[in-house]
Amino acid sequence: MNFASFASPEWVKALQICNIDLGYGIKEGNEIVFKNIFTSSQKYHSLRYLINKQIFMNHCASGSEMRLTPVKLISKILQISEKEAWILLQKELGKWQDFRSPTLISLNKKENVSYKLSNYSDLRVFSECMQNTWYQIRCEILTLIAKELELTKNKNASKQVLDWWKKRGFNLECAFYGIKSFVLLHSPEQLEKLKCVQKLTIEEKYLTGIWKPHAITNKPCLQWISKDYLALFFCWNYLKDSNGNVIEYVTGIRARYTNLQQINQPKEVTLGIKHIPELEGFPASIGYYGLLIPKYLDHQNTSWLQYNGCENFTIILTEGCTDMLAGRHLLKRNDVIWVTSGQIQSAMWKDNLKLIRNCKRLIIAFNNDNKSKLNTGQDLAFKTKKTAEQFGIKNVEIFSIELLENCNDLNDLLKKKKASNSNLEAFINYF
Repeated sequence: MNFASFASPEWVKALQICNIDLGYGIKEGNEIVFKNIFTSSQKYHSLRYLINKQIFMNHCASGSEMRLTPVKLISKILQISEKEAWILLQKELGKWQDFRSPTLISLNKKENVSYKLSNYSDLRVFSECMQNTWYQIRCEILTLIAKELELTKNKNASKQVLDWWKKRGFNLECAFYGIKSFVLLHSPEQLEKLKCVQKLTIEEKYLTGIWKPHAITNKPCLQWISKDYLALFFCWNYLKDSNGNVIEYVTGIRARYTNLQQINQPKEVTLGIKHIPELEGFPASIGYYGLLIPKYLDHQNTSWLQYNGCENFTIILTEGCTDMLAGRHLLKRNDVIWVTSGQIQSAMWKDNLKLIRNCKRLIIAFNNDNKSKLNTGQDLAFKTKKTAEQFGIKNVEIFSIELLENCNDLNDLLKKKKASNSNLEAFINYF
């Protein structure tokens, strides 16, 4: 049998990329046996294609076994990483969409009008923030740094950092694609070694919020990022140019505490910009933290634009970044996405709801922290629920963060909600 006559487009393209001709195979039950391309053997016994699973089983002479997918084959033959192999395959299949990178502006450019805002609630949309030259420069630098980190992240992450994630049931493969995920640094110095960072002036470093002047020496030092804060989350947003092309920006970074020991310091912090006079009143991040890739790892769907309304997905929406990790264990399901907005008091929150209006179920998680200075808690949760229903979102549920943290899985969460009384009025009284 000719392999190309029954193989998937991914396998046909992978063999073309590797310049491999398998020749003809012999069908044996649910397997097709080929001569082994990895050895000099001409016998039909060691390279078997499993039709149902669409993978090759390579039984080597040493007795070891190798399972080959199209990506693993490309990686092995071309001696590149699996991430690079996957990107190469997607490009050859015509499924890869390159987003345009912003062009870095000179820090001396001051033609745009700069203005100060008295508080965060004045911010309406990302495009308004970008009218400020300094804010635009900051986002462009952050985007360049984030994209360069994409090429190095997770390869050399310390065992301590990797263990932190694994113990919480999070699949590290979910972080391999796209700037809308997270980076596990192996050390704080990894940032300093980036080529784009080495070209930055001190002023440009300060503008990012990653660095700030040391209180005593006044020299640039990393803000929060240390040997204990090595997990970085990117807050991202996007603008459209005059031709309708999408330009993605990183608008902020949060550092997550990765040590398993208890501390008095916060577990997760946004890298602030209060030390930048030109950005007084502007948010340290505006947009979307995460849109974490589901466990299913459907790599064709890694942005809001491509998710097409998150159809058939359950969306867990939090009011802020501090509660973002409370229910990460729920991501063990492959149909759950966790999202949060950087500025819930702005119009961005409603933009979130528009983008997910076709989701199967929306879960709104709120924090009943009376000490919070922001308008958070159940009042905002119910306002969000009302707005979501106006956009046509069905099956909207509201939970406290505590309930979210204490559930075992999504089914358990829904059972607890039902047990607490699904009647809205009783539910309000319950909390």
